[in-house]
Amino acid sequence: MDRIPVSISFCSMTALAAFVALSAIPSTAGDIDAIYQDRACYDFILSKIYDYHLDAAESAVKDLIVKYPHDPKPYFFMTLVRWWRFVGDIYSESSRAGFLEAAEKSVDIGRSKLAAGQDDIEAKFSLGGTYGYLARYYVASNSWLNAYNCGRKAKDIFSDIIQMNDTLYDAYLAIGTYNCYADKLPSLLRIIASVIGLGGDSQLGINQLRLAADSGCYARVEALSMLGYVDLELQDNYGGAIKIFAKLSTEHRSNPVFKLLLANSYRKSGEYEKAISVCLSCLSDRSTRYVSHNQLAGIHAELAYCLMLARDYKGAIHQYELCCSIASETFLRESPWIYFNAGLCEESERHYAGAEAYYRKVLGCEDYFDYHSLARKSIQRVNKKTESGHSTAGAQSPQ
Repeated sequence: MDRIPVSISFCSMTALAAFVALSAIPSTAGDIDAIYQDRACYDFILSKIYDYHLDAAESAVKDLIVKYPHDPKPYFFMTLVRWWRFVGDIYSESSRAGFLEAAEKSVDIGRSKLAAGQDDIEAKFSLGGTYGYLARYYVASNSWLNAYNCGRKAKDIFSDIIQMNDTLYDAYLAIGTYNCYADKLPSLLRIIASVIGLGGDSQLGINQLRLAADSGCYARVEALSMLGYVDLELQDNYGGAIKIFAKLSTEHRSNPVFKLLLANSYRKSGEYEKAISVCLSCLSDRSTRYVSHNQLAGIHAELAYCLMLARDYKGAIHQYELCCSIASETFLRESPWIYFNAGLCEESERHYAGAEAYYRKVLGCEDYFDYHSLARKSIQRVNKKTESGHSTAGAQSPQ
């Protein structure tokens, strides 16, 4: 399966519509009462998800599936739990398989219920939400045709639901996210999306996300997170992103995803010391939970990059060494910039042997963004410096 690098994967997963829906919203007052009579149960699951206590969330969902084996809602929530596991480590085959298993089961349950002739709005909403997560998954896997297929299904379902009741505020999370990101696709992909009816409107999407964040019952956290993404990745509104992710990081201090995004926001705004502080706080906070060693390695990599930009090259080298000692071979092979940046830091410290060793490691990685060419040029550069006698005594090689 083709993969894309860590530094753009999270952004790319949201390049297409991130059709997230956190609850089935019925079209009549009576149906609303039926849905929200279980709100305490699902609020508990959501709190565990956002606090990154994913084992507890999954256990609670499994209990609901046993109790209500034909109800589509628990299966959708299992897809949500597994999605957050996948986001924590997109290079884990077990995370990928677990997510696909949950999503496919959710689709089967939803379609079966609708095929039985029941005009079940909850089944429609759960099915649409699951298709949305599948669209995001396929974007992350560079499988664009599958992504478009799932995205189109999700958009059609959500549009129909909102037409029935425009006060279904949680539903605006799905359509709003779609509109924001579909409007910002690369030009060629935007043309393709337009042909198959997947065009977007970013300003409309922002307004819809705000509506979900302000008035939604289950969608508040996800909508706030999506608004933060829009500010960070699409609008270059780093102050807005900082405000949102600082709030989410405070509310859910065990969640490393929100903290990483807060650090990203500070870094992109040029506030390197604050970004460094967020990373250090995340690493030192014993309440922080990680789904894998790769996710922990990602925090060290972000800290290293921030230290590098702040010109603390020794500190950055140390953090890159920690990252490389923790991460899996797959993670590092898909992340050539980690080795390349480590080489730049070694070179800045005039440790040319160490720099060359890191640059050579880049050549064993995937060649994203022409990193192989950059590494070869860097190897030639440090060799010339070494030959000129610029190398310092006791130059160190990477661990």
